[in-house]
Amino acid sequence: MKLKDLLNENVLGDLPSSKLMKMKWNPVTEAAHEDDKVEEAAPRMKKDPDVDKLMDILKDVSRMENVIKARDRSRYSHVKREFKKFHDALINLRMVLRVKGPTIPN
Repeated sequence: MKLKDLLNENVLGDLPSSKLMKMKWNPVTEAAHEDDKVEEAAPRMKKDPDVDKLMDILKDVSRMENVIKARDRSRYSHVKREFKKFHDALINLRMVLRVKGPTIPN
């Protein structure tokens, strides 16, 4: 007896897959209806004026650091750790302001 004959004979009776309901709609072959489309978009974050001001301060501090570094390298080597601390503190403050968000509506 060949393997094909054994498979066709179906010794166990009806296969479970033959009892399953057939899908009436195939999402692969049929296109979705226009009514079924869902418009998805990420919620827009409100602009926080405090964060914008903080970013301006951060840019000014970075510019000042670059000027000091270009003008006097030995002086900069003494203060670069303090610039790093100040820069990190401003970044942490910006993250906290973004997480907390403005509480007063515009």
